[in-house]
Amino acid sequence: MVILASVLFVKSLYVPTAGFSQSSGERDTTQVEVAVKEVAPLNRTIIMAMDNVAIGGAAGAIVGKQMDQQADELRRSLKETTVDRNAEGILITFPSQSLFEPDSYELPPAARARLKGLARTLNKFHHSYAIIEVHTDDTGEAIYNQMLSDKRARSLENFLVKEGISINRLRSKGYGNKQPLFTNGTVEGRLANRRVEVAVVANDEMKALAKKGESGEYLAAKK
Repeated sequence: MVILASVLFVKSLYVPTAGFSQSSGERDTTQVEVAVKEVAPLNRTIIMAMDNVAIGGAAGAIVGKQMDQQADELRRSLKETTVDRNAEGILITFPSQSLFEPDSYELPPAARARLKGLARTLNKFHHSYAIIEVHTDDTGEAIYNQMLSDKRARSLENFLVKEGISINRLRSKGYGNKQPLFTNGTVEGRLANRRVEVAVVANDEMKALAKKGESGEYLAAKK
């Protein structure tokens, strides 16, 4: 399911370059598919984090239902963004270029307006927390890419705090070019590897409420 979502994410990034003919656009689409085919399995920290907090069983099903509602709202408010349900959480993927200018960690006004939809949903469904991961391609020095991704992760975290999200509900980290999803040997692959991922998962309070639900004591997580 994660691999399929990644394929769809890459194809959604394709926009014909100005001045290209339609035939050129078709050729670029083929390159995207080649980039996808060259993906090698890897351990993604954000997926492992989501799996590690899953509780399973009837309680996990209750958490999943709550996450279904939250995912639906996120899809409505976040345009041109991939929102996938994964395990008992939600994985949101933003192309980096939709949030940050090249070599910048400042969120421009358009990105802030876009992220307000994420903030509104997190404020509404307060029994969850968000894991923010920022990734780059392998262009340039690895140490620079690491520094840039760290600063971008903090910038996004700081924005959400200013929008009313408790810092205790947020974790952020940059990974530089350490976790590519696709080959860095093509333009399309590098474009897809430059991404911001946000995982939304249940916090301890939601898990406790869900576990009570197994014995008929569940109170709706949404107050």
